[in-house]
Amino acid sequence: MGKFTLSVIVPNYNNEKNIRQCVESILAQTYPVKELIVYDDCSTDGSRMILNEYSEKYSNVKVIWGEKNVGVSVARDTAIRATTSDYVCMLDADDYFYSKKKLAAEMTAIEKIYKDSGKKVISFSQTVDVEESGASIRTVNHVNLSGNERFRIVTRLYKNYMPRDYCFPRETYFECGGYTKGLSLYEDWELNIKFLDKTEFVYSGEYGTAYRHKEGGLSSVDYKKQLETKINIFRKYKTNFNEKARFCLLAYAAYIKHRIKGLI
Repeated sequence: MGKFTLSVIVPNYNNEKNIRQCVESILAQTYPVKELIVYDDCSTDGSRMILNEYSEKYSNVKVIWGEKNVGVSVARDTAIRATTSDYVCMLDADDYFYSKKKLAAEMTAIEKIYKDSGKKVISFSQTVDVEESGASIRTVNHVNLSGNERFRIVTRLYKNYMPRDYCFPRETYFECGGYTKGLSLYEDWELNIKFLDKTEFVYSGEYGTAYRHKEGGLSSVDYKKQLETKINIFRKYKTNFNEKARFCLLAYAAYIKHRIKGLI
């Protein structure tokens, strides 16, 4: 079998300032992108004009124009369902691929494992946190390959440290149920847990995506809601992992309950 085909999906809402850099970073990738599908969630700024420009210029750039504002999870899900490739990668409109080899590194890791074992896995990279200006803040090493790699990845999933811009098998997304409807907090984290029940995560070793650091804190009410959502996800998926990972999960859940009590 030759190379897997790959689509990239981008949810956009009023990201006039950053959408061009996002799209350019995708088009500059050394691995061929069969289609770039952008779901525009009823933007009211100049990003619509920019997206029109790219869709007219490039045959592989397609835009889905939302009829009403649906939120990022529904936007991503709709775009994923519109793809026709073997693999899909997600990228937010205010972020961008830091390296031109990002997709190539991840797909090379995927193709090697498929050739050796027949398994269709998910591949991820390091990320770089940047300021709004684009200045680098820090590099996030998402996994230390020493020791038990699977356990390290599992625990990072539980603590919601995994990036969302990985390359994943399209068919596995539907097998695991995709994004949960109505979940507006930690929806990426829950999807990661669903994925891990169906396949494995592998580390490409490449610098991947630049995430823009967003200023602003949470109120105690919002923070409490976030913690409660975490607890609910813990309870729902606590049997999905091995005993060692569940121990970490339960210890972290106890810590979160303590934090919630402090907010009441």
